[in-house]
Amino acid sequence: MSGESKGQKTNEETDIFDPVDIRSSDDVTRHILEFANNQIREMRSVNTVFQSGGEGLMPEVIRVQRTGLVGFSRSVNDALRRYRLIRAKYPNKKIEIIIFDTNTYKLGQGSINGIQTMKYSHRILTMSTSNYQDLQYLPIDLTNLKIITPEIEVLCEKEYYDVVWKIGDIPPTCFLNCNRLRNVRLNAAVTVIGVEAFAGCTNLSSINLEDTKVQTIHERAFAQTGPIQVTTPSTLMVVLPRAFVASQVSRVTFNSAYHILISEYAFLDCNELLQVHFPEWGKVMIGIRAFMQCRRLYFADITRAVIGIQSQAFYACLQLQNVNIHRGVLAIDATAFPTDTNISRGPGRCDTGVCVLQLRL
Repeated sequence: MSGESKGQKTNEETDIFDPVDIRSSDDVTRHILEFANNQIREMRSVNTVFQSGGEGLMPEVIRVQRTGLVGFSRSVNDALRRYRLIRAKYPNKKIEIIIFDTNTYKLGQGSINGIQTMKYSHRILTMSTSNYQDLQYLPIDLTNLKIITPEIEVLCEKEYYDVVWKIGDIPPTCFLNCNRLRNVRLNAAVTVIGVEAFAGCTNLSSINLEDTKVQTIHERAFAQTGPIQVTTPSTLMVVLPRAFVASQVSRVTFNSAYHILISEYAFLDCNELLQVHFPEWGKVMIGIRAFMQCRRLYFADITRAVIGIQSQAFYACLQLQNVNIHRGVLAIDATAFPTDTNISRGPGRCDTGVCVLQLRL
């Protein structure tokens, strides 16, 4: 025998895979093929990819499951410790933490609970709520990290994170006070935004309601959220009281061919709201004090779809002065607008018949 110790490999025999990698060689090969757009056809070509730095394109997968199977972490905190070890060695590597079940897991000082199941309680159908409020405990230095659960994907980039919601309705308080949440992409199957689902998400800047089947936006669902612009889907039927209270929403566009009820106080104190657009078709009822104290609101389309504007709907909207209302609006309460607002009926000055709440000069 040569001077090499037993079991030691020569340079020619060195494995291209990290011996502590928890993935199988088949998994690694599959990822290589995916990232190489299937340009690599044979296993013998893999070594060339690694030698050229191609391993940096591959995600390092850290698996989490409560069962404690070999190769699985039992907690997210432990998975984050593994993340730091990998990051120290490979600063630019993409890393994925995959949670394979919907149990409750510790995360920092809190926990995340991905359970969303239907059950009967005293013959009433109920849903146990998912809870991702404690995503706020994610460390602020995470980069190139994706956390994947059966319900959501979280992309972490330092102090902020983005969420992809992969299943049905958004349960109540699901992301309450997640003030580092930045962008949300919803599954097309979402029909309900639950009570306080995104309340207190002060840095939320985008959410794609338009691409969903949302019918109901519940109380305080977007209370005190960040500077979003909202375009509703054609399925929307009701915006419940205080749904957007004190949010920084800057623009709202309602799209619906059905009945829409904008409930009382729905947009109360939205001081960043500048424009509201109503649909040309369907029936829209604007409730009591729905847009009260939106102090910067200067533009809205009061289209033929608006069948009623209830008392003080635009009370204390200080930038509204001249209001042009399209023919066909059936009922407008005498207190709907500020007392010094000049209200005129007719098709409006523009050719399209759009009615404008004009900026006070």
